Amino acid sequence: MQLKKIKLAGFKSFVDPTTVVLPSNLISIVGPNGCGKSNIIDAVCWVMGENSPKYLRGESLADVIFNGSATRKPVGQSSVELIFDNQDSSIGGEYAKYTEISIKRVLTRDTDSNYYLNGTRCRRKDIIDIFLGTGLGPRSYSIIGQNMISRIIEAKPDEMRVYLDEAAGISRYKERRRETENRIQHTKENLSRVNDVRFELEKQLGHLQRQANTAERFKALKQQERLLRGQWYAVQYRQLGERMGEYALQLQQQETALEAGQAELTGVDKELEQIHQDQRTANEAFQEVQRRFYAAGNDITRIEQDLLHQQEKQHQWEADCKQIEQDLTVIQEQLGTAEDEISELEAEIQNVEPELTAAAQMEQGVKEALFQAEEAVVAAQTHWDSFYQLTAKTEQTAQVEKTQIQHLDQKVVTLIRQQEKLQQDKSQLDFGLLEQEVAALNEQAEQLSDLKQDHDEQCNQNKKELVALQAAQRESTARLDQVRSELQALRGQQASLEALQQNAQGQHSKPVQSWLAQHHLDKKQRLMQNIEVEAGWEYAVEKALGAYLQGICVDQLAEVAAPLKALSEGNLVFLAEATDNSASQYNKSTLLLQKVQSTWPVETLLAGIYVADSLEEALALSPTLNAKESVITRDGTWLSQSWLKTFQEKDPASGVFKRGQELKQILQRITNLESTRRELDQYITQCQEQISDLEEQRDELEQGSRHYHAQLAEMLAKKKMQQERLIEIQSRADSYTKEQEECAKQLVEAQTALALSREQWQQALSQLEQQAKQRDTFVTEREKTRQALQQVREKANQARENKHRFEISLHTAKSEKVSLQQGMMRMQMQRATLTERQVALEAEQASAVPLESLQESLSRSLDKHVKIEAELTIARTSIESLEQMVRDLEAKRHGAERHINSLRSSLEAVRLEWQSVKVKSETLLEQLNELDFILNDILKELPPEATTEGWQANLLQTEQRIQRLGPINLVAIDEYATCSERKEYLDKQCEDLQGGLTILEEAIAKIDKETRARLRETYDKVNQHFQTLFPTVFGGGKAYLELTSDDLLEAGVTVMACPPGKRNSTIHLLSGGEKTMTAIALVFSIFQLNPAPFCLLDEADAALDDTNVVRFCKLIKSMSEKTQFIFISHNKVAIEMADHLLGVTMNEPGVSRLVSVDIQEAIDLAGV
Repeated sequence: MQLKKIKLAGFKSFVDPTTVVLPSNLISIVGPNGCGKSNIIDAVCWVMGENSPKYLRGESLADVIFNGSATRKPVGQSSVELIFDNQDSSIGGEYAKYTEISIKRVLTRDTDSNYYLNGTRCRRKDIIDIFLGTGLGPRSYSIIGQNMISRIIEAKPDEMRVYLDEAAGISRYKERRRETENRIQHTKENLSRVNDVRFELEKQLGHLQRQANTAERFKALKQQERLLRGQWYAVQYRQLGERMGEYALQLQQQETALEAGQAELTGVDKELEQIHQDQRTANEAFQEVQRRFYAAGNDITRIEQDLLHQQEKQHQWEADCKQIEQDLTVIQEQLGTAEDEISELEAEIQNVEPELTAAAQMEQGVKEALFQAEEAVVAAQTHWDSFYQLTAKTEQTAQVEKTQIQHLDQKVVTLIRQQEKLQQDKSQLDFGLLEQEVAALNEQAEQLSDLKQDHDEQCNQNKKELVALQAAQRESTARLDQVRSELQALRGQQASLEALQQNAQGQHSKPVQSWLAQHHLDKKQRLMQNIEVEAGWEYAVEKALGAYLQGICVDQLAEVAAPLKALSEGNLVFLAEATDNSASQYNKSTLLLQKVQSTWPVETLLAGIYVADSLEEALALSPTLNAKESVITRDGTWLSQSWLKTFQEKDPASGVFKRGQELKQILQRITNLESTRRELDQYITQCQEQISDLEEQRDELEQGSRHYHAQLAEMLAKKKMQQERLIEIQSRADSYTKEQEECAKQLVEAQTALALSREQWQQALSQLEQQAKQRDTFVTEREKTRQALQQVREKANQARENKHRFEISLHTAKSEKVSLQQGMMRMQMQRATLTERQVALEAEQASAVPLESLQESLSRSLDKHVKIEAELTIARTSIESLEQMVRDLEAKRHGAERHINSLRSSLEAVRLEWQSVKVKSETLLEQLNELDFILNDILKELPPEATTEGWQANLLQTEQRIQRLGPINLVAIDEYATCSERKEYLDKQCEDLQGGLTILEEAIAKIDKETRARLRETYDKVNQHFQTLFPTVFGGGKAYLELTSDDLLEAGVTVMACPPGKRNSTIHLLSGGEKTMTAIALVFSIFQLNPAPFCLLDEADAALDDTNVVRFCKLIKSMSEKTQFIFISHNKVAIEMADHLLGVTMNEPGVSRLVSVDIQEAIDLAGV
């Protein structure tokens, strides 16, 4: 399974739809830092189900969506699709038939992720399940990111164990075990709940049984209570009827007295109404006088207020005029003062302006001197900077040459030692022993291969026999299902026909069947059961015999004559044996009797009936018939000389002969099918036994085949390991020779460079001595120019301050002058306003009303007010006399009303009593109806001397007996039956749960057994590969894996590594490059056992030197035959190894683009 394409759209920096084509097994992704190379690795992890933002280099999952750049807006969706080549059916199951597998993930800012498998939406769990056991996954060992190396080496034992589980292919076993444990937990919880419910039901059943017994007694007492209560209500109703008659007489007397009181009250009301009319007239006259009195009072008040207002206004005019005169005087004085101040400010301005001009000229002269001084300082500083740069460059040259000399001295020593070490290592290499071991392993592998081939042939033969038997079994099972379906259909058809036949025989009437069974006649045969009819004449015989077909055949009619009196419902026909010797008289044509064969005599029933094939023949024969003869056709048309019958309605009895034949055929068919079913059952059982034997034989053969396969694989692995070791030793010897030559060459180059560096260092020291003498001259010149510049700057600052002071004085004087001028304008405007106000007050005072006129109007109004007050007193006296008359009549009326109310109260009391008795009677009737009693029936049964107290005592006694029973559960009997059924059901459920729990525990035991076996085998092989590959990668040293406990299912895995010449107590003491090489050795050891379809490497060689990069590339190159490698690197050696290059650029800021190069095509093009 190879990764063919990666399609990205909106994922991180790949905003535009981009397709990454992966055509070979060695593909390098190159590009500058920050261009988005690692985003391709993140995309693969993300689409495989990674949900942690930390592992995707983000803070939230939404960070994988392109968030915009300087020139582009953010997008709302991110999608990544992986397309796999599945021609080898590595992804099995239902997807094995597809040559390409597409896995896609889509994320929007508003919703969760959506996963698609071959275009069909699926769950994240489905995606993860596909890759279980293949070495692929978002955090598997096949994806080595930038932080993966340190995460593998520094992983905890439990975390390291995850990689081993994936290599062993037991991750799916662990998933199944976890699901099984969850089912066991749920089953135990269900079992606990069932046991709790069963325990509660057991306690509840005993309690319900006692309640059911009590409920029975309660029902009996309740029935007795109901009867007594109904009788008690009837006695009460009879007594209430007597009381209602007494109350009716009292009501009639009270109503007569009430009518007399109401007539008296009506006369008083008429007198009172006349007085009220006179009172309204007097009130209207009084109100008119009172209105004129109040109007005169209002005029007096208004005149008094006008007089007072006029006096106050006169005083206000005098005060305002006085205040205006004072304000005018003050404004005139302020105007004179402002004019004097303006004259003084103008004189001051004339004095300051010449001084300001002189200060400005002085400042301009100082500025020119300052500019010349600054130019002199800059020139001195430029000379000093040039000298300083020259000195610094000379010092740097001397220091660089000194460092170069030290480095070259050390390099010469190192190269000499390296030559000695290479010569020593080369002398220790030995080829002979390894070649002998490889030859021996070749012989053993050939022997095991022959044994495995023989065993595989036996397995194939067994599988062929097993497939043939299984096919035969499936065919027989299908045939058996077909037979069973046909049997079921035939039995249903048989049941329907038998039901119709019984209906036709009259066996549907229950009273008739009961009577027949009572007199032992239900077993007697019917006439239709004894008759066989020639084909084609069944319908004619049925119509001719009619109801006789259902006739019961008896020996003598006398034996059923007497019991017939007990039959009150239904129809029956009885037939006794009789002979008819008159058949020879009927010789005009063929008789219907000749078409019938019967074990019971039917001559008397069919005598004189001829047959005809058609109605025309029957009509032709009819003139020859006598009175007792008739003719019938095939279709049931029956006629004589004087009558004709035709039957068109459907009759349940029609078709009985045909149904009988069909029932016989169906019964025969059912018998044959039952025989076939038994034969098929027997054959399927035999096939199953043979299949079981073959499956056991197959399991044994497969186990043996796996054993041979494991031995052969182990032997081939050993052989390959030894061959690789031999090749590695030969390669190492060649490498040692090349390295010796390279060391000699580098040694000569280092010695030559060392001599050149010493000469350049001496020259730099001589230049430094000359430059030290010139330093003092440049320093003195720079200090002189700086002091002169400082003096000129001080003079410039003093001139600038003088000019600024004169400018402030001049500006202040001008501002004050403008302010005073504006103040004078405001005061002149105020003076004009006050003058206008003074003129207006004088005019208003001249137009006011005189006080003497207001005083005369007030005197006239007072005289008019006194006259109207006398008229008001006379009208008030008249009204008071009428009010006294009204009070007397009201008292008389209240007396009459009190008498009427007394009578009405008495009447109402009697009426309420009557109504109360009536309501009680109606209530008693309703209560009797609720008890399903009829009043008249109970009254007839009651004795005349029955009293309410006696029946109430009996009722109370019965109620006390009911109360002594305590609380009653009326549904206890039904609840008891329901609980018993539920208890039985729960017992069965408990047994089922126990059985399911046992099955699940057995499944976990089986999973643990298989897991231990696989894990032990995987651990041993990975450890062996690791111990072999580590020295190859490092050129020596040792490394191994170690379990943290003896329990394989719970043990963690630790990595122990010691590079050549070191004794590390922990792996954390390794350098960055050593950690990288150790992690690579471990990952590739896992790959040798369970190679993943592809491997992603993100700058895994970043911490390696050139020598280790070469080893790293050789290792990848050798493994690329089985695994596709997609790696990101900045190392030229690693990039040269690739067959295809994928360049990632970022010409547009924040947006990644892809450029692909085929190395072979590029080489061919360059050659051309």
